[in-house]
Amino acid sequence: MYKKIEDKLKANGVKVIKLGVLENNQPALKFWKMNGFKILDKKTSTVVNQKISSFYLMAKDI
Repeated sequence: MYKKIEDKLKANGVKVIKLGVLENNQPALKFWKMNGFKILDKKTSTVVNQKISSFYLMAKDI
């Protein structure tokens, strides 16, 4: 399913996909890495369940 979305974005002229993954969400981090995304930065300011959480900013050129 993800590949279909990526193909659609590419067909519409999108050059880069960026997304955020919570630091403690290892399954999601593994999934996005397996799909070619790279970690650009680590941010600390997202509020999840009333707690400050860190997340990775990830990107992939398409």
